[in-house]
Amino acid sequence: LAEGGGPETPGHLKHCFPGRIFGLGAEGLFDKIFRHVGEGTFEAAYRRERGATYLGSGPGVSPPAWRPEVALDAACCPVAAGNEPRREQQLRRPVQLPRWLKMLKRSPDVCDCGEIWTLRGLGPGRGFLVNVDTTLTDMHLAGSFVIHWRYVVVSLGGEHCQLDAEIELEWKERSLMESRVELSTLDNFRRAFEEIFLPLADQALRRGLSNSVPSNEVDTSTIESFALAASSSASDRDWSEGYDGDWTESTKYELRIEILSASELESPEYRVGDFTRGLMAGGSAALHAVYVELTLGARTFKTACADTAGGQPAVNFVDERALFVFGGEAELKVACYDKRGWQSAIRGDPQIGSGNLRLEAALRDCFPRWADVPLARGSTAFAGFVSLRYQLLAVSRAGVQQCSIAPPLMTEIAPTT
Repeated sequence: LAEGGGPETPGHLKHCFPGRIFGLGAEGLFDKIFRHVGEGTFEAAYRRERGATYLGSGPGVSPPAWRPEVALDAACCPVAAGNEPRREQQLRRPVQLPRWLKMLKRSPDVCDCGEIWTLRGLGPGRGFLVNVDTTLTDMHLAGSFVIHWRYVVVSLGGEHCQLDAEIELEWKERSLMESRVELSTLDNFRRAFEEIFLPLADQALRRGLSNSVPSNEVDTSTIESFALAASSSASDRDWSEGYDGDWTESTKYELRIEILSASELESPEYRVGDFTRGLMAGGSAALHAVYVELTLGARTFKTACADTAGGQPAVNFVDERALFVFGGEAELKVACYDKRGWQSAIRGDPQIGSGNLRLEAALRDCFPRWADVPLARGSTAFAGFVSLRYQLLAVSRAGVQQCSIAPPLMTEIAPTT
């Protein structure tokens, strides 16, 4: 961005999520993804996958289009401030907050929101920004913040461009739940971008691209940035510890995992002293220092402990990533524990629950995935779940390799003209 559109070009938003490189120019990507709205378009498919609906929609109601209309081959062209093409729309969509937080704040399952889309060109042959400002209504803290997010499309020369995403929350009023709400918002935005937006974009662009590079040939640098895009801050912990010892010349894949959170957790196994400990803490000390263990083959990775703020049955993990050599294992074992001191001397830390994540053959498309792994323990059929972001990468001694398997198609998108 600093090189793209002159002195008035805005800087990055606070959180940046690398996307991928596509085999067509920036103008062509705008035509396929952003230009058209309504049934049979990318916009309608993405909105439907996210469970959003237009307020007051019905027969004969058309989605709002760009005003003024964007001329052909002009998406990258800068215009005077205040004259940029805009779209304004009112939507109803699911509230994306952890269940415990929704119950604590009595938030509804759905909320109304207003979105203002603005197109800003970075210069002919350079790319463009699609900025979106979102305000929420009908839910707790709705008037406390505005969500700013954008899609960044930058030309890479010839018939290639890169599409990334950025987001930032602007807080109008301070809140004790600010960090939790912000983290949940960021995770949900990134999950929608990687799980829904990018695969749908790939589907849309694979239609009618006979003269360009096949979009299922993922650029090596994009794969790398996908896997390492979790945070701009580096963790002090070595998330690849033990990896080199597992590596062999026959290694073809590695599995990269980010542990995001554990939610809706039940009380752990009983340990001597728990009853007294609970009484002294007013009954809210069932969970104290939660950690997660991941096991693939013979190697186990354990996160640092996360505190349950306010005694809530949920924790968030920051910069917790694991790297495994993948040898074709069918599943990843996931277990959640509560850290104890002297109480763990005989029987170890009490387990909250455990579960398995199936590692399907489709992972070889090398696209990032997200999963909420359900936990169980003994007669407790549901003991919570652990949220993960994971990705299989084709590797060799030379580095990350290209993947040749296209991601699965999602909602059908009709060709546009």
